[in-house]
Amino acid sequence: MRRPSARITLLVASLAAAAVIAAPAATVRLPAGHEVPAARPVALGAIAQIEGEGIDALASVEIAPALRPGRERVISRTQIERLVARAVPGTKIAWAGAESVRLRAAGIPLEPDLVRERLLATWQPKLPPGHTMEIGQITIPARVLVPEGPLDLSILSGDAPGSGTRTIRVELHAADGWTQRVPIRVRLEVSGPMLVAARDLRPGDVIGPEDVVVRRGVLPARRRVVTEPEQVVGLPLRAFVRAGRPVTWRDLDRPDVVEPGQPVVARLRRGAVVLTLDTVARSRGDVGDIVRVRGLGGRGVLEARVVGPGVVEIVGSREEGR
Repeated sequence: MRRPSARITLLVASLAAAAVIAAPAATVRLPAGHEVPAARPVALGAIAQIEGEGIDALASVEIAPALRPGRERVISRTQIERLVARAVPGTKIAWAGAESVRLRAAGIPLEPDLVRERLLATWQPKLPPGHTMEIGQITIPARVLVPEGPLDLSILSGDAPGSGTRTIRVELHAADGWTQRVPIRVRLEVSGPMLVAARDLRPGDVIGPEDVVVRRGVLPARRRVVTEPEQVVGLPLRAFVRAGRPVTWRDLDRPDVVEPGQPVVARLRRGAVVLTLDTVARSRGDVGDIVRVRGLGGRGVLEARVVGPGVVEIVGSREEGR
């Protein structure tokens, strides 16, 4: 039997060595879809099964930027291969699994209790002495999802509001730098001392000491109540006030700081920025009252708080103040 020549033996050995050199050092299997933590960059190791050499280096390769909670992104195998080749050059990898991966950022609903706690902490200290605030229904848009873990919340508004339902804007902050601004609708009840009618009071009646009494209750929305008898005794009324109902400054027959049809300067605050708008009042009010003013370009109606003669501060649209 003839033995193989030395040349053939050398060729077989070379082919075997080449096969060893060409063998992949690692195998990466991609899933068709994967849920990833929100607001964090996505690493290969978070979604793929990796076997072989250099697992730690491959697993740390970033394949997608941070996604907002609930958002999705599709990334192809080709894109992933290019990112890995740049991050870990020269590594032989056998790719398996799906041709593309659908990433979905996990998110959880924003807890109303967190909003309630922060609203009270922000607004309660701004209320007048003897006043308290209760927060009723809180409506958060269903689309709002937040990352899991610690979350901070700041209120993007100024002075504490009065009773009623309104829409506020809040800014959410996660520990990893994620932020988002969202509108939230809240029902507020502010309670405190107020002057109420001891009997039915009619327009033209001059208020006497026996006509009013101080009681504690929920302050009416968008109206500034009288708190001391000395403030109204001897003044005539221009509106009917039923017994047991609060007496407001609008009920008194006296000049208002803002009258219907009066040109006013409206301020709009957005954080540290204050914008001004020349507009016209649509209703009357004293300092602290909520009045209606004409919107931009004469269209629509805005609600504003009177802060001085001919000066108001926008608090929202008419629908938000209802």
